[in-house]
This record gives sequence, structure tokens and C-alpha cells, in this order.
Amino acid sequence: MRASIKVLNLLLFIMLAAMASNICAAEKNECSNVIKFEPIATLPVNYLGWLATPISSSDADGGVVFWPFDEESYPTKGEWASIGIALGNTGDIGAQSIGGIIWVKKNVKSRVDYKAIDKSARVMFTIRDGQDGCNQAIVFEVDNNRNVNFGGLLVGKAKSIVE
Repeated sequence: MRASIKVLNLLLFIMLAAMASNICAAEKNECSNVIKFEPIATLPVNYLGWLATPISSSDADGGVVFWPFDEESYPTKGEWASIGIALGNTGDIGAQSIGGIIWVKKNVKSRVDYKAIDKSARVMFTIRDGQDGCNQAIVFEVDNNRNVNFGGLLVGKAKSIVE
């Protein structure tokens, strides 16, 4: 009986140690302090001249479009640099879209990649920053409830013309 209790205690200790290790690893790889989404309703006209070729992806729930800014010309705010404009909508004619600017810390701007995820209403941003221990994929998406999410956080709800 005591041997089985010791074995159970040992297994519990191993499980707790593994969980603590994973929590520390998750905290080390957390990139939320180097990327953010700023919802916007209007866009300054000079931003249009800085936009590069857009990428898009869609499915039955809606679609997303990402317009990256040119590598040499882009908006900045203090320590933040914009990588582009993201827009999510239901795909319906006349639908109200949810959009915003995606900002990253200037020191990691060159280490952010993006791509549309085929056959989905999603664009993935991958941050690779060895200095801060950040290596994470963050998704901008329209889900099946027409919620527009960035990094798992709700940033708005796309509405159809009838709503």
C-alpha cells in the first residue's frame, strides 16, 4: 500500500513538474507584447500609397483581406511600426466589415511573416524573435459566428446587409 502511494506521489510530482515547465515555456514564447491590432473605421489617404499587393482567403463563413505596407514606407507610432491593414467580413454584398491596423514593435518588424490560410477566412502572422524568446503564430480570422478575432481575442462582429 505504501509503495503504491509513493508511486502515485512520484507520478503527481512528475506531472506537476511537466506542467510548470510548459507554463514557463508558454510565458517565454508569449508574443502579445510585440504585436497588436488597432480597430479603425477610417484610413488616412496617404496610407493608400504605402500599401503593397493584398492577400486574401475565404470560406463559407466570410473572408479576410490583408494589405501589407511597403517594406520601406509604413506608418509608425513611437516604438510601433505597422505591417498592414486587415479586414474581415461575411462576404455578403453590402456587408459591414471589421478592419484595423496590425502593429508590431519596430525591433521585430523584419521578423514577422504572414500568409493566407487556404480555404478558410484566416491570415496567420508568425513572429520569430530570438532576443525576446518569442516564436508564435497569431491569426486574424472570421469564425463561423461572424466574429472577427485577432490572436484569439474578439475585435468585432461582421454584419450582413440585413442586420
